[in-house]
Amino acid sequence: MTSKQPEIRFPLVRVDVSEDALRRQYTGIELDKQAKRLVKRFVRMSRPFEALIDALVQDSRTDYETFDDFARHALWELLQAYRVAGYPDSEGLGKELEHRRVLQRKARDLANRQEVQDQLEHFDRDLTTAQRSSDKETIVEHLRWLESWMEESPSHTSKQAYRHLVLQRLSIQQSIRWLMEKVYERMSEEERELAERWNTMLEDWLARN
Repeated sequence: MTSKQPEIRFPLVRVDVSEDALRRQYTGIELDKQAKRLVKRFVRMSRPFEALIDALVQDSRTDYETFDDFARHALWELLQAYRVAGYPDSEGLGKELEHRRVLQRKARDLANRQEVQDQLEHFDRDLTTAQRSSDKETIVEHLRWLESWMEESPSHTSKQAYRHLVLQRLSIQQSIRWLMEKVYERMSEEERELAERWNTMLEDWLARN
């Protein structure tokens, strides 16, 4: 005879929470004496988080009565997840977490790289058109934006990576040479300084590549 499954009332929205975790909601974890000692310090969080937790605690479809009830349940489930993952085998767990961090970082880097490539392809078209129409202003504007974007990179490594992506573009190289050779005498002092900075960057990059 199949036992009747208890009603799951918790999700206000679709969330990835197991049925076992829901059945342990508040009353279940109170049976564990260790759970009562989990919440012992203040926690800082954003207002949207506070508002969401308040809504959950006050909702009649949950068994939470106070923030502590919610926090005990959340912490208990997190600690259980670590235990299942292998904790206190810290070496094995550490390797697993580090592997996941590497994969996540590579995925972010790939996404960022693709976004940069898409932007540069758009710039290729703009710069090629600007050279054909002798549109100095558009070229200067694009180079100024790219310079600012590279300088605002969060680290030296990312700055160098972005610089490599930019300077290897034929449209960028041609735009720099066009400014230096075709319209340099007609540029303002600020525009000349910009062109000279880019020309120096390009020459340094070409020497290394």
